Order: sequence, then structure tokens, then C-alpha cells
Amino acid sequence: MPEHQVNVLFTSANWRVGLLNAFRAARTHGPEIPGNVIVTELNPLAASLQACDAHFLVPPLQAPDYAERLLTICRDEKVTAVIPLIDKDLPVLDGLRDELVRAGVTPLLAPTASIGIANDKFKTYEFLRDQGFPTPKTWVVEDAFEPESFPLLLKPRHGEGSKQVFLVRDAQELKVLSGRIGKAVAQEVLDGKEYTIDVLCDLTGRPLSAVPRERIATRGGEIQTGRTVYHEAMIQTALAIAVALKVVGPATFQCFTTEDSMAFIDLNLRFGSGAPLAFAAGADYPRMLLEMLSGRPQEPIVGQFKRNLFMLRYDEAFYCSDPATPSDS
Repeated sequence: MPEHQVNVLFTSANWRVGLLNAFRAARTHGPEIPGNVIVTELNPLAASLQACDAHFLVPPLQAPDYAERLLTICRDEKVTAVIPLIDKDLPVLDGLRDELVRAGVTPLLAPTASIGIANDKFKTYEFLRDQGFPTPKTWVVEDAFEPESFPLLLKPRHGEGSKQVFLVRDAQELKVLSGRIGKAVAQEVLDGKEYTIDVLCDLTGRPLSAVPRERIATRGGEIQTGRTVYHEAMIQTALAIAVALKVVGPATFQCFTTEDSMAFIDLNLRFGSGAPLAFAAGADYPRMLLEMLSGRPQEPIVGQFKRNLFMLRYDEAFYCSDPATPSDS
């Protein structure tokens, strides 16, 4: 048993109750690993505040006192590691990387350059293309952009999830919708099934696992129904991308496949919302991370997950009289 607690802090956890529950349960998946699951949130009514051991309200990411507030929480709560759950947190935490390390905190962050690639859809395309990974053609939408054909998929260059993603069928739609988005990219429309691959690397960047899951049904860009699938080429490509990006900890990649082709479209350097399906299939990423943070190296478990396991998500709620009382009140 570790001599000290492993306290994990999740930033911007919002409604990610399933993920938090998985980390709390993972403490006893084997010899007990003591510690706390801690949440920082801007929203005082976030469901995640009810599914953790301690929670703290913080100012907006760009507020001048955000950094000091987060660092104070990390020091006071003896935080072992910080795990971001939204893309916008990544560059902010990257800017605090050195201060977090000096405070004894391990930030589960890829290198600065990798964050810049993953958070910019055109840079993502350039990275995948230049590294030889299959990816659809993508263009920056500017005044001079005149596509040769339609339809195209239009999306924010720095977007997250499926917000402001449009199928455009002609030049007029492109002009109107790109004006609404602002900085946008246009992408080839892909046929086939859509998959998310949940990847885990150790603290040195060595890949440990990749679990593909089919996105059968989504709502607002979040998976509602999915199933695990064993696809050797997809797994090996995802692992190779993780190595090239120098991923540390979790990552989530998205791709489309047909019977004879595969193309990757999005790279997210964080847990995806559907990651608990991979955990339920036997890829116990929460336990593996807790073990790593307690000083126990982990061996790869590539391919060691239950195939054809379905996830059928549904709405649930907390009912409470005083939901926003923070742990430091």
C-alpha cells in the first residue's frame, strides 16, 4: 500500500459524474490506494460537485486570479496530479506547468507543441498529413477560399465537441455559416462509421492501451450509445499517433472507417465523455493512473478489453438543498 495519499484534481468536471465515480471506485480495485478525487468548477450547480470527495469553485480560466486560486488548492489539498477535462483548460494548465511541478503536482499534459496541434483543427490536419496518418483534406476558410466541390463539413478551427459544425452544400451556405463561426475550417465529408479511440500512455509517454468504440448515437456531440470494437489497424494507428504526439496520460482520437479505408479527424488530449465504456470493458485506466501516480509502473494492456460491450447512457440527477457549498467554505 502506498505510504501517502494519491489526490487527483479534475478541472472543469461539469457533468462528468461517470468518470469521477470510476476514479473513486478504482481505489479499491486491488490493494487500496488512499486519496481523494477533487473537482474545481466555475459552475456552482455542476453535477460533478456532488460526485467527488472535495470541490472548489474557481474563477474563469482567463481571470487574473485563476492561477493563484488553483495553485493554492493544489498546495492545501496536497494534490498529486491535475487532469484537465476540457480542451480550453490545456493551454492554461500548460502555462502553469512549471509552477505545478514546483508544488509537487504532476500535470497530465502533453508537450506544449502537441497541445497547440490538438487544439487547432487545421494544425491537426497538417500534423496527421505530414506524419503519414490517414486524414481527410482540410482547408482554412478565408475570403479567397473557393472549394472545387460540395458538400463540405464546416467547423470552428478551435472548437470542441460538435458545437457549430455544419454540413454546407453550396457557396452561399459556406459564406453565411463561416461568417457565423468566425475562424473556421472546411473538411471533406467522410462516409462510414464513426469511432472514438480511448488511449492511455504512461507518465513518460509510452502507450499502454487503445480501445476503439463505435459512436452509434450521439446527442450534442456526446456519445449516447456505443460499443467496443476490436480493430487492429485502428488500434495500432492510434498508438502510433499517441507516440508522435508524445501523449502523457489519457487521450481521445476520432476517426471514420469503411470496409477498406480509415481516416482520423480529431485529436483530444484528455478523457472523452464516453471513456467509462472502455473502463467497463476491462481497460481500467483510472486504476492504472492511480498506480502510476503511486509509483508503480504499468505494463501495456493493448487489446485486453471486452469486445462488443454496449453502453446505453441515460439521464440521472442529484437532488440536493445546498448544492454549491464548496469544500473550503
